[in-house]
Order: sequence, then structure tokens, then C-alpha cells
Amino acid sequence: MLAATHTRCGKHRRPGENLAVLRLAAEEATRDGELTPRRRGMLRHVVEAMLARRAGPGRRNTRRCAGGRPSRQPCRPTTSWPGSWWGASRCSTPAPASGMVIEQAQILTTHNLATLVHAVGVTPAEGWAVAARRTFAVVVRLAGRIGGPRPLSTIKDVAYAWRHLVFCLSQPGAGDPGPLIDRCRTELAAAPDRVRAGLEPAVVALIHVARGGRFTGEHTPAGGRRLLGWTGAHWLGGPADGAVRR
Repeated sequence: MLAATHTRCGKHRRPGENLAVLRLAAEEATRDGELTPRRRGMLRHVVEAMLARRAGPGRRNTRRCAGGRPSRQPCRPTTSWPGSWWGASRCSTPAPASGMVIEQAQILTTHNLATLVHAVGVTPAEGWAVAARRTFAVVVRLAGRIGGPRPLSTIKDVAYAWRHLVFCLSQPGAGDPGPLIDRCRTELAAAPDRVRAGLEPAVVALIHVARGGRFTGEHTPAGGRRLLGWTGAHWLGGPADGAVRR
């Protein structure tokens, strides 16, 4: 995504370039709420090609990037992030602990959405308010699948979509987030009981933050909770990370 910020870089305008595929996929997801099968296939092909060219677990490039010292130890934060944010103290296996740190990096970088919006100029055709409502609909739909055969992966998808919702609400063009969040809560009231009960703490927290409040650890007053994908036994449902095959 950094290439898109360079004034002399035209890769994001060439249809065959990886950057162009990523940009178009982001535009389509923002506009329509999900990708078409064709776009999803193109995106998968690009990601697989990028992984094939770059380092992967156990590959020579990985060892070279690590200074010749490959390691299977989980990544640990180098800053004083609150333990409740990344929760490694509650996980005994490397994958969840590293995943929690990576998720915090994704939060800080907005999944490159900020780059697409402010550097490339991507904006939803119908405005940020509509994009926020559609994103919340995706959150509700995904939450309804948590009881399926892959609950951990689904919970992570819910968290991804939730972060996109927060990003859309934070854009100046979205207007006052209060009425939008109230509408989301009204739509949530029509969802199945299990979905409504699962997402209600996240919506309560969103309302609190939109009014200028802050989290205390993982919680806010009135029962709000921070919605993350990587954690121990998740409050949305499902076993702890590492307990089942994802």
C-alpha cells in the first residue's frame, strides 16, 4: 500500500498489478459490503502469489530476515501495551499470543484503510454513513455463523468487520455517529437472540466511546466490551484459541 502514496508510482492504476487488485477489492468491499466471487478469486490469487515470493514459515527468506536465527517463539510486544489488549498472559500456545500482537498492529494501521482513503482517494460511492450501515449488517450476518463448524475463524471475521465499521464511523463524511449507532442498535434488536446477546456488549461500548468515553481494561460502564478477534475463550462464544483446529 505504501507504493500508492508515492507520487510517481502508477502501480495502483494498472489492472494487472497486485496493488490495483487490492485497491479494487477494497473499493468493492466498501461499496457493496462484500466481494463478488470473481474479485474474491483474484484477491486470493494475488495473496498466494505474494506469499510465494516472500518469506513464509521455515523458508530461507524467513531465516535471512531473522539474521539467520529462525525462531518458533511467539512474538511479544516491545511497548507497554496493557496486557488485556493482547492477552498473551492468558494463552499458553505461540499462535494465539502472536495473533493478538498482530491484531493490535492491524488496529493501529486500520488494515491500510487509512492509506486507501487518504493517499489513494478511495471513498464509498454512497457515502460513509451507508458504508457503516452495510458493514454493521455484515457484522450481524457473520455473528450468526459463530455456531458453525469454524467458530474461531468466524469470530476473527466478525472482529475484522467491526474494525471496518469503526473506521467508517470515524470518517468526517459519516456525520454524527450517534444516530447511526442508534440505527444499528435498532437493527440488532431484530436479530436472533444469540446474535443480539453476543453483539450487544460491543454496541454498548461503541456508544460509550462515541460519546467521548474510554475503556477500563476490556470493559466500559453499563457492560460494554472491547471486540477483538484474538483472545482466550471468547465472550462471543466458541472455545479458546488453540483448543480446536481453526
